Amino acid sequence: MGATKKKVREKFTDEQRAQWRQAQREEAQQKLAAAVESLQSSDGFRAWLKARARFHNYSYQNTLLILVQCPEATRVAAASAWRDLGRHPVKGSKALRIFAPIEWRIPCSESDPGAIWNSKRERWERKVRSFKLVPVFDLSQTDGEPLAPAPEVADVEGETHAHLEPKLLALAEELGYSVRTESLGGGMGGYCDLAAKQIVLAEGHSPNARVRVLVHELCHAQGIDYKDYSRSEAETIVEAATFIVLAGQGLDVDASSVPYIAGWSGQDGHAKLSKFAETIDRVARRIEKVLPDAC
Repeated sequence: MGATKKKVREKFTDEQRAQWRQAQREEAQQKLAAAVESLQSSDGFRAWLKARARFHNYSYQNTLLILVQCPEATRVAAASAWRDLGRHPVKGSKALRIFAPIEWRIPCSESDPGAIWNSKRERWERKVRSFKLVPVFDLSQTDGEPLAPAPEVADVEGETHAHLEPKLLALAEELGYSVRTESLGGGMGGYCDLAAKQIVLAEGHSPNARVRVLVHELCHAQGIDYKDYSRSEAETIVEAATFIVLAGQGLDVDASSVPYIAGWSGQDGHAKLSKFAETIDRVARRIEKVLPDAC
C-alpha cells in the first residue's frame, strides 16, 4: 500500500498538484453558488432547512455543499469514521467534498501578533489557519454493520422534550432575558419584549409546545426584531431557525409552516436570501449549542 501511494504521489509534479487542488476549489465554489441560487425557491429553501437540521455539526457552507452534491443525504462522515462504525464506502462511490480546517505554524518575529515561542525548534512561530477540501460519504454510499435506528419523531403536543426547557431557560438568562408565564388571549403562544428583556409564554401549553414557543422567542431575543427586518422577514428567519433546532432534536415541526419566501426576490433577491440563510444558521446554532446532541 505504501509503495502504491508513493507511485501515485510521484505521478504528479508540485505544479500539477496545485492545479488539481485549485480546480477542486473552483468546482466547490460553483457548487456553493448553485446551492445559494436554489434558496430562492420555496422548495429549495425548505430542502436546505431539512438538511441543516440533520447536519447541525457542519458549517453553513458545508451543509450547502452536502445538499447540492447529495440531496438525499441523511448522515455524512469520513471513511475512517465509517470504519469505526463497522461500515465502509461502497466501491466506486464518488466522495462528497466539504471544507475542513487545517492549521500549521510558520516562523515569525517576537513582535508578530499571535507569536508563540517554540522551545523545541528554538524560534518564534504563529499559527496559520486555512481550509482544504476533504472527502466524506453519505450513509447511502456505505455498506456493513447496520446502525441503530433513528429515534421516532415526537409529537409537539407531548412531553418527551420537557427536559430541554431548563437549558433554554438558562440560555434566556445568559442573553439577559427573564421568562414568565401568563394568560394570553387571541391564540397567542408567547412574545418577546426586546426593550424590557422579557419572554412571555402563554398558559396551557403542553411541555413540548412550550419548548417550541420558547425556542421561537429565543430566536427573536437574538435581535430578530421588526425594526431591522420587516415583520414577514423576521418571522421567516425565526420560524426557519426554530424548525432547524427542533427538527434536529426529533420534535415534529412542519417546514411548510415557514412563510413562503419566493416573494422576497426583488432586484437584490439573490443577495438577500443568501444573507438571511446565514442569519438563520447563526441564530439556530446559538440555541443548538446549549442542547444535547440528539444524533
